[in-house]
Amino acid sequence: MYLYFDIASHTATFALASLKKVLAMKEHLGTVRDDELPDYVERLLHSAKASYSDIDHIACVTGPGGFTSLRVAVTFANVLADQLQLPLAGVHLADLYSAECTDTDVVWIHSTKKSEVFVRGVTQEADHWSWPHAVHLPLEDALKSITSSSWCGELIPEHEEAVQAKGMQKAVLTPLTDTLPTFLYQLEYAQTSIVPWYGRGW
Repeated sequence: MYLYFDIASHTATFALASLKKVLAMKEHLGTVRDDELPDYVERLLHSAKASYSDIDHIACVTGPGGFTSLRVAVTFANVLADQLQLPLAGVHLADLYSAECTDTDVVWIHSTKKSEVFVRGVTQEADHWSWPHAVHLPLEDALKSITSSSWCGELIPEHEEAVQAKGMQKAVLTPLTDTLPTFLYQLEYAQTSIVPWYGRGW
């Protein structure tokens, strides 16, 4: 059974999944504190009628996101994996969005500062597919160079307005409950620590 959690996004997500389906999922709009993480996992296990001994893989979103949220998430994932002696995988949000995309020409955009974004192509026909990793750009430069017709990701309202003004449509995404089992199965797991992804060489 896979334990997955994401406290980097606007909506925190905790899930337990088998190879075939999501067994339990809980979401929380807002910040999750470090002292709340064990309680969220325990409530998740309870709802799935499972225990820590049923977990055999752990996956945690490592970025992008707030500095403190990423440090808290990664620390908890590393400690939990170490204590349970389980393999662990870090998840980049662009990869998760790529798995959820149903459109064929989508660029992932993530607001990081008031005038800056991360950009990466996440489908084969996206104009930035040649960028294998997320690129940190001023919003103005990103909008000048993007030719994809659709976008996915998390944007602050000002950035979303700018993207819409360019004529880009928000991509249609498959529900996480449908994509998560296969996505988690395809990750590379190891019994080594993961690190936060800040995207700026920190």
